[in-house]
Amino acid sequence: MSESTAIKCPLFRNVIRTNKGQFQGVECIQDQNLGFDVTHIVRLRNKEDLRDYLEIFCEDLYETCPYYQAFTREWK
Repeated sequence: MSESTAIKCPLFRNVIRTNKGQFQGVECIQDQNLGFDVTHIVRLRNKEDLRDYLEIFCEDLYETCPYYQAFTREWK
């Protein structure tokens, strides 16, 4: 993901990486008022998977993301 690339998914919150690289993921906010600050993390095995996931689901086709679909289905 480049600095100039725009994230289109409205549920995207943050990219998470540990200092030693053993964990990387995408943090998604559940946009329902549950009385708590609840988020969900999609954990990915390596930086290539993270890059691909971001490009496919967060930057472009977010409506096809299984997590986006699950969250929005719950709200209907």
